[in-house]
Amino acid sequence: GEVVYSEADIAVAPLTISSEREKVVDFTQPFMQVGNSMVLKVQSKSSAGIFSFTKPLDEMIWGAIGLSILVTATCIFILGRMTPYEWYNPHPCDPSTSNLENDFSFGNSFWFQIGSLVQQGSEIVPRALSTRLVTMVWWFFALIVISSYTANLAAFLTVTKMEKPIDNPEQLLHSSFKYGLADSTSTKTWFSENLQSPYKELWLEMKKDASNNFVKDYKEGVKKAKEGNYAFFGEDVMLEAEIIEECSIQKLSKKMSTKNYGFALRKGHPLKTAINQAILEMQENNMIKNLRVKHWEKDEKCKAEGSNEAKKLDSGSIGGIFWVLSGGVVLGIMIAIVEFIWHAKRNLPPGTSVASEMWSEFLFATRCSNSRRTTSSGPDSPTEQQSPPNKHRHTLDYPGVPGYSTRI
Repeated sequence: GEVVYSEADIAVAPLTISSEREKVVDFTQPFMQVGNSMVLKVQSKSSAGIFSFTKPLDEMIWGAIGLSILVTATCIFILGRMTPYEWYNPHPCDPSTSNLENDFSFGNSFWFQIGSLVQQGSEIVPRALSTRLVTMVWWFFALIVISSYTANLAAFLTVTKMEKPIDNPEQLLHSSFKYGLADSTSTKTWFSENLQSPYKELWLEMKKDASNNFVKDYKEGVKKAKEGNYAFFGEDVMLEAEIIEECSIQKLSKKMSTKNYGFALRKGHPLKTAINQAILEMQENNMIKNLRVKHWEKDEKCKAEGSNEAKKLDSGSIGGIFWVLSGGVVLGIMIAIVEFIWHAKRNLPPGTSVASEMWSEFLFATRCSNSRRTTSSGPDSPTEQQSPPNKHRHTLDYPGVPGYSTRI
């Protein structure tokens, strides 16, 4: 009123630029864009549930762990049967025995991987360098996965999430919430003139119980919202200023409308051009934006409470350990091949190729039901004389059984 009656030159206040006000005063360049929004009390909700133990890891990580168990167990099974060092004499006190055994059947290999993953161990112990290397990398993989899972599980079981009971104004019409706004504000004018749904219906409902729904000012409205079961409408900047230290009150992120703030001057005032120039410079230098962040940002304590939600571990967090496991498996396969070739060249009869012998060993390794093989001490032994000719027969120097040859 002072500007209209020439009692003041300029009104420096959060005045909304409107066509009605523009008839009696001059407005400067808009210095801030605002909009109508809503605040309400948030509710804390525990994130724990009956299947909370699955939440620490992403679904893709769970699938990758299952695939890793299967692939690594299969690799241990095949390597354990191909390398000469995994075959041993089950009766070391009887050097004349003609049988060799292998602990790494497919079932035992799978059980060995599971026991290592859950840190329970196994009675099976790898003997060859190749199987020991794969086992060592698998143990490291299990250590990282279990440690990461355990640490994140504690967060998921103890964290509480702050949730809004209402996500948009339309839901208010179908809830038990009361809602209102402050008298003599542009927000009240906007609601009264708005013919769009659901704002028209909200306005009609607010008018039915005006004495309880309408409040004197923003402070009273926010106080009422803090008590619960009440949503308060207003301009978002004004709402943010009132709830800056109220961690239990949150504002809807989406604005219901947009409008501009400006300074009001007397009609034809000579300072209008200079003030507009100053506002443009402040906007270009981000001074207005920085001031808003400084004075309207939520309190650090409220930020900490809102950011404590636990997050699932995904491939970006622990994906590297799967690459380490893959490299260990590949290196173990290479070492197993070297072990086989080394012993084959030393003990194969003339005329037998290493490639054909390796292929026969691979075929034997894929027979999941056979974890025993027969040895003989020479071509004149009874065992050898009773055996039919076999093109896959070869002689290998197995540890603990010197002088014995395998017969597949």
